[in-house]
Amino acid sequence: MSETGNIIAIPTFNRRTELEACLACLATADRLEDWPVVIGDDCSTDYDIADVVRHVPFAVTVLRNDTNLGCDGNTVSLLQTCLWNNARRVFLLDSDMIVSSDALSFAERNFGRTDGVLSLYNSVLHGEAEIVDGELVRKNSVGGAATVWDASVLKDMLEGLDGPHCWDWRVCDLAFEKGIALLVARQSRAQHIGIDGTNSLRFGELEYGAGFRIETREHAQAIAVAHEKLMLSQGIYRPPFKPSLLERWRRSIVKRLPKKRPPENRRPALGVLRKK
Repeated sequence: MSETGNIIAIPTFNRRTELEACLACLATADRLEDWPVVIGDDCSTDYDIADVVRHVPFAVTVLRNDTNLGCDGNTVSLLQTCLWNNARRVFLLDSDMIVSSDALSFAERNFGRTDGVLSLYNSVLHGEAEIVDGELVRKNSVGGAATVWDASVLKDMLEGLDGPHCWDWRVCDLAFEKGIALLVARQSRAQHIGIDGTNSLRFGELEYGAGFRIETREHAQAIAVAHEKLMLSQGIYRPPFKPSLLERWRRSIVKRLPKKRPPENRRPALGVLRKK
């Protein structure tokens, strides 16, 4: 841990491509020297975590669980470890997210204005926002990822959980009960690149950080990979009850075609009757 008492905590399980993009983009962040990185590996089976961090251009501490704890269990375990190591501020970053180059300096500049929690991820799925100023908005709901925590507030939150398997959805309820305002970066300093998973089910329900800017080659590469995966996975997002785009196009064409007039039951004109 650095002298500032800051820690970036990244829980992860499999999804190597996303984790590599996360770390590559994090390497471009300013003030990273003041934020040591700790990865909590939940017994990944698709790769050896040591191979991933070997060539990362900054120091990374890896904590590997003896057994798989699940997403929330791994997150809670990692956060508790950060507190046991006397962290004063913890930036919780999911392994399928990338951050902007000024994410950490933005957090340091604005954290003193908060009640001990600041989200750098302005998710389109977490309700309407009340504008505070040019940098911050206030929301009633945020996700647990890409949030910066004061250690004392984080400790209270963890103690208020109903077990380790309800971190992500319980946080906002606890904040409301304790009167903690949820301030969020108006221009998202984090972006979600995880296309597959239980929280990515169909169009209209995909996570996205509003206003995130692509500033570096690493950002562009991460977004390009996520976009290609999305385009190649479109079949899983189309609701089964909704006609395909081709079928809807065909129906639209049929509607615009001139309707055929039904045959009329008329007697042939006398002039065309054939004489016997």
